[in-house]
Amino acid sequence: MGQAEVNTLWKGSMETGALSLPTEFSYLARQPIFDASLRVLGYELLYRGGLESQARFADATFATLSVISSTFFLLGRETVGGSRMLFLNVGSEVLDDERVTLLPPRQLVLEILEDVARDEALIQHCGSLRNAGFSLALDDIVCVSQLEPLRNSVDFAKVDFLGLDSAQRAEVCGAANAWRVPVIAEKVETYEDFQEAKQLGCQFFQGYFFAKPNLLRAQRLKGSRSHHLMVLAEVSAAEVDFERLEKLMRQDLSLSWLFFRFLNSAQFSWTSEVRSLRHAFALLGAENLKKWVLLAVVPFLAANKPHELVVESLLRARFCELLAESSRLYSRAADLFLVGLFSVLDAVLDKPLREILQSLELPPDVREVLLLEEGANPWMRDTAYLVRHYASLEAEELETLCARLGIVPNIAASCYFEADLFARRVFQMTH
Repeated sequence: MGQAEVNTLWKGSMETGALSLPTEFSYLARQPIFDASLRVLGYELLYRGGLESQARFADATFATLSVISSTFFLLGRETVGGSRMLFLNVGSEVLDDERVTLLPPRQLVLEILEDVARDEALIQHCGSLRNAGFSLALDDIVCVSQLEPLRNSVDFAKVDFLGLDSAQRAEVCGAANAWRVPVIAEKVETYEDFQEAKQLGCQFFQGYFFAKPNLLRAQRLKGSRSHHLMVLAEVSAAEVDFERLEKLMRQDLSLSWLFFRFLNSAQFSWTSEVRSLRHAFALLGAENLKKWVLLAVVPFLAANKPHELVVESLLRARFCELLAESSRLYSRAADLFLVGLFSVLDAVLDKPLREILQSLELPPDVREVLLLEEGANPWMRDTAYLVRHYASLEAEELETLCARLGIVPNIAASCYFEADLFARRVFQMTH
């Protein structure tokens, strides 16, 4: 499936409704940042879960990934900000995440949130990001001690005017000016605040006095969580099977459309249009392909669901695979991976598992094990049972199951801990 095919299907579905492809919406808000002449420097990008005017989220990492997906994969960087700077809030998990290096660094400012530890590791990481072309800002500064460790490592200091009195504003802005760090006065609510900020040497300004955040809505094809999960699992393997990945992507128009939209955006300068999925894989490379999938798929999987559900699915998949590789089922490791992956799919999708499996191409014995049917392969069934109930098994039952599979309990424990590390690393949930 090439870009032309994807565009034709998308256009036909939107204009004629002939294909009746389901769509859904993603939201974000942007608030302008002005210079002293009230020219727009750029926009701070803000998470929105819907049409409401305030951000409501339980997980800051998910919120950032959602904003990234809406900006760079759905709407496009040019639509959101044109040639102006885009300011993106990042916590420690996103800041340390290799995925962020896939984003175009030109005129992208990573706003380091106030709860990120100011230590030597952060200073070194800031240096690496700036060398890669990113600009950095410190967000919500309310005291000099927040800025001092990173005064030589950031491009902007955002001073929280709403949270400070006049003396505190003067102290923080004075220190920033002395260190030659450009100041953005944020949360400027009144004309008096604006005049005071200018007198204190602030170069840029943001707040309700100038403009409230403007809501943007992005439309996308509604994809299949089951296929998204399979794609996520595929790119997380030690060696990516590009033929299988291509097949999975071709089965999900939403992912294909997102992928080609991203690759054909202005941030890349290919000598010709990307023609096919296999061509796209080769151009992007395995590592960048993995980063893209993690950026594009995880927010969709995690939307309105506890993150631990997805982590548990990945943990079970890897646990099943490792147990198979260590037992008499070594030749079925790939199939056992699927057994673990889909064992919590009913909870992820809010659908009966039997209904979900009807739309998936799975080996018959994998389907039988998942549906707990009589006559299912006994070794595969025992492996699935051990994985599902590992944390609650009594020692005697664990020993019995391991004996039937031809492994020792210590090996099972080692497999479990390796699988847990794998799942949290893939989903970037390690704290």
